[in-house]
Amino acid sequence: MNEKELEDRIWNNTQTWINFTKLHAKVHGDKQTCFRKTNSMIETSQLISKEEGNEKLVKRTNFDNTTEFEFVVEFQENMLKECRLALTTVKKPLFLFDYTVIHTEPPLIVGRPLDNQADKKESKKRIKDYNKNSKKYKIVEEIKIWKIRHWTIKSHLERMLFYTNALLLFISRANMHRTLGIITKSESKRRIEKVEKVLDNHFKKLEIETLDDYAGIRQWFYFHIYSIENFKI
Repeated sequence: MNEKELEDRIWNNTQTWINFTKLHAKVHGDKQTCFRKTNSMIETSQLISKEEGNEKLVKRTNFDNTTEFEFVVEFQENMLKECRLALTTVKKPLFLFDYTVIHTEPPLIVGRPLDNQADKKESKKRIKDYNKNSKKYKIVEEIKIWKIRHWTIKSHLERMLFYTNALLLFISRANMHRTLGIITKSESKRRIEKVEKVLDNHFKKLEIETLDDYAGIRQWFYFHIYSIENFKI
């Protein structure tokens, strides 16, 4: 059973509240793999969970239900808050200056040779020429390139990206719900605006809490791919 089949089985057996053990009995396969996938689906809000005594129960999220939509958005918002808190506990600075990219007219001068051998040779030639005759070049902009100081910082940022992607997925889902007539146009607009507000507030707070490192954080997010995963309506 591959991951897609496992996810489908979990989805099909969570119409009502069910605990992890009973869910695995219906899904079959490796128990720990089933539990890991179930927890992953909770983190992306495909499932919602609650505690009853010593048991953790899960149920698939009914996204056309306004109450459940509000619940999962709040969950994602709290996860982003935890990610920001984790960054504040890490030793500063989070980023170190690596090198500078200089854009000129003409030609383009880069601060570090590229991977391709021909590009490396041309890049070195341009940089050498620029160093000797810098006055003949018009500098359009100078961009500082930052590198993450420690791998733990990268793991915190990747987790933040994970929850950011989950919220972007809500926007895609709201558009699909509107298109299919599952929710009204006004409700779709309200949901999209709510999610956008959560994202806006998150990055505004992140900037305030990591002011000295925000240039590096902003650059890190700028260069990463935002993957909207396959999703169920």
